[in-house]
Amino acid sequence: MAHSQPIPISKWLPTIHPSFDTYTELLTDFGYEDTGILLSADLHDLQRDLEEMGVKKPHFRLLLKKVKQLKEREGIDSGRRQRPKGNGVSAMIEVDLVPLNKPTKARESSARKRLESYSKTSAGGAQAQQVHAKEYVEKLSKAEARKLDQLETKRAFAAAQNLKTETVHIKQKVQNMVQPAVKKTGTEHKLQAATERKQQVAGKKAAFARSDSLKADEAATKQKLKQAIKPAVMKTAQDRKLEEAQWRKKESSNKKAAFARSDSLKSDEIYAKNKVQECIRPAVAKAAIDDKVKAASGRKAGIQAKKAAFARSNSLKTMAALERKSSSAEKQKRQQEENMQRVANAAERKGKHMERKRAFARSDSLKVEEAKRSGAWVHITSEDENSHECSSERICQLGASMSWGMGQ
Repeated sequence: MAHSQPIPISKWLPTIHPSFDTYTELLTDFGYEDTGILLSADLHDLQRDLEEMGVKKPHFRLLLKKVKQLKEREGIDSGRRQRPKGNGVSAMIEVDLVPLNKPTKARESSARKRLESYSKTSAGGAQAQQVHAKEYVEKLSKAEARKLDQLETKRAFAAAQNLKTETVHIKQKVQNMVQPAVKKTGTEHKLQAATERKQQVAGKKAAFARSDSLKADEAATKQKLKQAIKPAVMKTAQDRKLEEAQWRKKESSNKKAAFARSDSLKSDEIYAKNKVQECIRPAVAKAAIDDKVKAASGRKAGIQAKKAAFARSNSLKTMAALERKSSSAEKQKRQQEENMQRVANAAERKGKHMERKRAFARSDSLKVEEAKRSGAWVHITSEDENSHECSSERICQLGASMSWGMGQ
């Protein structure tokens, strides 16, 4: 049969449903570029790839159905057949796909009869026929989906069984190839292990014989000791039990006596409390009334004291405000007096400083006149530079006199 030209996957998917455009890129990434590749692909591999892509269940079923129909139109067997290879022991399971969109004749005839009976029996049979037709279509679609799921399960089971049979066949081949060498090596190992086990058993037997004799001696010694100390142990245990019984008896009698004393004391205490309450109840009531009167008088005195304190605080606040006002005026006056005093002190210091300057100038001029009269005054010019070393002593003396005058 001649095959048709392959159609690109981007053009074939919208023919199934317009929303299938979203799967174009995914199918292209997995290698299904056109319908030719889809026809050559195995349905089991396609199903696994669609599950990895995350295709929605309804789209998944519809896409598989369309691929099967395409294979049937092209005359390609959609089943997965595997035949055993070699002469080994293997059993392969063959699974063929059966079209699911063709209902059986019996089902069609029963549905047709039921729909015809609705139209004959009632006036609204057409409406009931439409309703039941929809239900019949829904049931058919559900049955088809269930059959598809069952078929996929069967095919997966067949594939698993085929893999198991192939594994068994390969294992059988490997065993046939390596069995002689394994048997030889295993026999040697078994002989060596048997000799080792024989030696170990002989050693264990000797050790067991020694330990058995020691255990027998130990058991005999223990038995003799038990027989020797048994009377003493029994007597000690009986004495201990008697002492414990006497101690418990004494303790119970003490508890009984203490309970009796406490019971009598409690009754005496209750009687005394009742008597005391009867005696002091009037006094307590009077004392409570006196306390209430005192509390009321105390509250009244407290309120009066608060009122007097508020009046005093108000007068004190007024006096404090007046004092603050007068103290601010006095402060300003005092600051003015201090400023005037500072100005006078500054003028006095300035006058004294000027007086010191004038006195220094007078003393300096007198010293200069005296130096000129005595001939110690020297005028230094550019022509007298050679005689500078000779007159340095006189200049130092003149500088000392000037510094002395400044110090004075």
